[in-house]
Amino acid sequence: SSSYLNKALQASAQVLRHGYSLSVFPEGGRSFDGHLMEFKKGVGILAIETGIAVVPVRIEGAFDALPRTAVWPRPRKIIVTFGRPLLASDVDFSKKPEDMDEYQYFANLLRERVRDLQKADGLKTDVGKIT
Repeated sequence: SSSYLNKALQASAQVLRHGYSLSVFPEGGRSFDGHLMEFKKGVGILAIETGIAVVPVRIEGAFDALPRTAVWPRPRKIIVTFGRPLLASDVDFSKKPEDMDEYQYFANLLRERVRDLQKADGLKTDVGKIT
């Protein structure tokens, strides 16, 4: 329900305001086919309302290691790529479509950043195989 979502967002914002890091998966679920899904606007709410920087992260190989239908992970190579942080204060919200709120617009820009990490250089970390 929406009250659970509001409580989760409030708790997340409190964690961020106290200076801690928070990992979120803005797709809101695991992919059925390994492709990047649409991002939910919760990440935009957190970024805009707290003013924190969001670091786009691409996790390559996770779907092969643990597909949605799998019970156990399979040994596969996983590569984690970190992109440049995105701040709401750096976003030109005047470019957003009229029928979209700022939170979703931020989430969509973040998704583009994550998608572009497969083409860009970013900081890559090979975390090895799941065993």
